[in-house]
Amino acid sequence: MKLGRFVERQRPTIGMNAEVFLFREDKINIWDLAGQLVFRRALWVPYTKNSSGLVIVIDISAKFRLPEVRGTLRDVLELSHLQGLPVVICCNKIDLSDEDINEQDIINFLGLQNTRRHVKVFPTSAKTGTNVGKAFSWIIDTVIDRTKDRGLPGLN
Repeated sequence: MKLGRFVERQRPTIGMNAEVFLFREDKINIWDLAGQLVFRRALWVPYTKNSSGLVIVIDISAKFRLPEVRGTLRDVLELSHLQGLPVVICCNKIDLSDEDINEQDIINFLGLQNTRRHVKVFPTSAKTGTNVGKAFSWIIDTVIDRTKDRGLPGLN
């Protein structure tokens, strides 16, 4: 995302990648944490300690992995330091599918229908850029609104 263009041969994240970039006028710190089981607890707890919001990216073209995603998401959202944080779910790789993504179906499947946190689903394509900016705008606006409402420090 920092490059502003799609990288055709981008490898999956191994471990973690960190980036700082400007989105609109907000400085954003992004920790791209690998989803592989071996990295989950070792990296996710320390690197999410001071998070203001979560962006979860799902490879929607690999539907067979959705039950695993549901379990992983449940584990992450149960971490005490992440309670109540807003979550944007990017159903990525829509450019590889003709299926429509139904936001409520995704929320229900992931078990988020009764949550008190702010949750929004966006069908996205990193390749074409579809809805990527909208997803980041939503999470940033939600974090800013949340911090104002609670008198918390906001984005830098």
